[in-house]
Amino acid sequence: MLRTCLAFPNRGRFGEEKDATQGPADELMYDPLIVIVLSVQMLMKCPPTSALGWVKVFRTNIVSLFVRCLSSKDSNIREAALYQIARYSECIQQSDMQENPQVLYVFRLLENVMHPPANARDPPRRLPTYASLILLHALHAIFRPSNFIYPRTARFLLQRPNSTSSDEWKKERGWIVRILGDGMASAEDWKVLRRRHTWDLVASLFQSSERDKVLRAGILEILANLTSNSQACTSLVLKSSLLIWIEIALGHEAGSETIAWLRILENIVFLADVSKLGRATGGEWCVIICSCISSLLQTSGDKDMSILNQSALVIVRLSLVPGISHHFLGVVLEHAVEYLKQLEPSINLRNCLTPRQDSRPLSTPPHQIRSGCGVKSRRGSGGSA
Repeated sequence: MLRTCLAFPNRGRFGEEKDATQGPADELMYDPLIVIVLSVQMLMKCPPTSALGWVKVFRTNIVSLFVRCLSSKDSNIREAALYQIARYSECIQQSDMQENPQVLYVFRLLENVMHPPANARDPPRRLPTYASLILLHALHAIFRPSNFIYPRTARFLLQRPNSTSSDEWKKERGWIVRILGDGMASAEDWKVLRRRHTWDLVASLFQSSERDKVLRAGILEILANLTSNSQACTSLVLKSSLLIWIEIALGHEAGSETIAWLRILENIVFLADVSKLGRATGGEWCVIICSCISSLLQTSGDKDMSILNQSALVIVRLSLVPGISHHFLGVVLEHAVEYLKQLEPSINLRNCLTPRQDSRPLSTPPHQIRSGCGVKSRRGSGGSA
């Protein structure tokens, strides 16, 4: 259930007919619509009658999922989830559950951040993903006090900031990075990050963590999700010099990060406002991307067909950009051909001509990454929802 909260699927809509084969892309995730229906039935017909029963319900993370639903793009899902949270709040007030005060405090905080709509008949406004994530993690930790994050979220929600000196600082830092990656789902979430200059802080952390592969992967996840939003992508390139930063970061061998970097570059080419970038940089942004692709192809250690395939996709999209310099594009193609020559001895044409049963088509941008769920691509014009 927690996995569903972190990689929340935005495809489902109330009242929408869908094929029986459709559902969450990950087999370990639940369909939020089904969970809402099951919860309604449970509260109507057989609600828990003891404190232990309520604890078991909360430990399933079903209420945490309802908090996450408040960031859904579908107004009907938000309305149904808010009604369920209100019902749980009403029910547990009559129970003697030990965690009651903490749960009700989280519910009051949630009520305070939910701005009422202008018209009472309108559905509840969408809650920024970062707000719903921190609250659902806090709710999750209340019923798992042994979790290392429990005292941190409790102090944060009580507005009692503290600096940690424990040996778990690296684990806490990784958790914060995952929160930042999971929360970037819309233009509203980008506004939260932009207001706090979050990317500038994360970028400096990336540069000082060359040996921490897990942290670097988490930061690349944040960047992939940022560049999956058209507004955030364009803003980062123009105002935060993102492409120059990427070019500097690729000064060292990318290694296992090569595919992630190529997908981020493809996001930029596919989603950024090309006309705005062209006017602001005079086409220089295309030159930098060409340089980045060349650098990745030249410094890639182990030659891999997937790297060549991903590079080809970026090059094709780049060639369609109006006014791109043919000279720099030609240099990239030369490096791609050289990469293919080095790869040729290891290519078995017989295997290549026979499609594998477990083979998957190349993903299309925008490329997003969610914690524990790998790369996820979604079709559309760029998620500036």
